[in-house]
Amino acid sequence: MKTTTGRLILVIFLLFAGTIKSNAASHFHNYLFKVYPDTLAFEKYINTIPYGQLIPLYHQLIKMPFDDHELKAPELYPYASKIVKRLESFRDHQPEYLKLSASEWITTFNLKFAKEVLVTHIQLLSILQKDTEAFNYSILAEDYLHYSAAEINTVYAILLDRYGYQERLKEVLLESMYQNQGSPEIIGLLARSYQAEHRPDNEFSNYLQSLKNRSGRNELTAEILKKIMNNEMPQWNLYDVNGKLVQSKDLFGKTVVLDFWATWSFTAKASFPGMKLALDKYKNDPDVLFLFVDTEEKIANYKTIAKDYLKEKDYPFQVLFDEQLKHSQYTGEVFSKICKTFKISEIPQKLIIDPKGKLRFITTGQAANPEELADEISAMVNYAKSGK
Repeated sequence: MKTTTGRLILVIFLLFAGTIKSNAASHFHNYLFKVYPDTLAFEKYINTIPYGQLIPLYHQLIKMPFDDHELKAPELYPYASKIVKRLESFRDHQPEYLKLSASEWITTFNLKFAKEVLVTHIQLLSILQKDTEAFNYSILAEDYLHYSAAEINTVYAILLDRYGYQERLKEVLLESMYQNQGSPEIIGLLARSYQAEHRPDNEFSNYLQSLKNRSGRNELTAEILKKIMNNEMPQWNLYDVNGKLVQSKDLFGKTVVLDFWATWSFTAKASFPGMKLALDKYKNDPDVLFLFVDTEEKIANYKTIAKDYLKEKDYPFQVLFDEQLKHSQYTGEVFSKICKTFKISEIPQKLIIDPKGKLRFITTGQAANPEELADEISAMVNYAKSGK
């Protein structure tokens, strides 16, 4: 016990003293959870750590493994809650080296706390159904972030709906959309409210657009126009989940979105909520087609894993499977050809192809939140459809 405790504290001390550099620091959570799982050592350490080191610790120990899906909420929460408790102890006790007035310190503390910690922490609490804590932290976060974090907006909206605060819920939904910080869950709640008012379903998309900040939409359009291209696409043939052949030559006349992803890529899958929102906008448009190409796979059962994952998450995606690369253990025949042609690499990559079969846009789809990604993809699709 003493050896484990001593080594743990040494690792932590070296990390924040700067001895452990970036690549090793990125794996710090592995030290704690796998090599040094001594909770008592952690508790002893956390009660002595200075204010300035707590948020970096939360990032390394909680946010990174949570975002990368390396560890689940029940594993993270015992450590996350102790870091947050220690951090909050400084709210009423400003560190001596900071020379701020009492009101300035409270504002500075709460803003940083909301932005750097609560975006993740509220999600943890929601997953674990700790509704009261999640609700109270959401109120605090919204006061300082002003609906600029889709993750918090989503949890807050779900809780408001769950406990019957319908007037407040409506405000949150509208503010979230105005700030372009929506999510599939927020869109769903808005759709339910819209339908309750007996408004025509075919106008819901226009209603959503009317809620958004026009200046933000104009900035997005200007950025997208910088990315326009007009290149010939390589021809390709791929099979879908049912073994049906899909050929690029048969897709002329349609605007096509090709989303290259893999079952092992957290970054690629992180874009799926936004891609689902984009797909939903065109679900009644026969001239727009979304195809999700599973590529760069090595394990034998990747097709089963892909199908099970999409079913679990309720993503109604049309999936194609890339073919095996010659002299390689990986799939990627089509993706490799596209990478060479357009000088791109690594998934995710999303290609927007116009009805003439020309490539008009390439994007990685790493927007800040699902609604922003959906807007980006939609703007690209609309431009490609226009024939300009």
